Amino acid sequence: MSDALAGLRLSKAERIVVVGLSYVFCAPLLWTNGKRLLRYFSGVASEARDQLRDEDQAARRRVR
Repeated sequence: MSDALAGLRLSKAERIVVVGLSYVFCAPLLWTNGKRLLRYFSGVASEARDQLRDEDQAARRRVR
């Protein structure tokens, strides 16, 4: 466990409860921000695929 809890003189079970509660508090924030970040990266990847496809089509038209 974290050394930050060492000064509180908690038992092992109490430390587990404290860490569990901190995860319960932080999990929704991490989930929301994580989803937002994944949506952003998905959009960037989609844009890059579209741009590459358009460049390939333009190159094929020039060759013909």
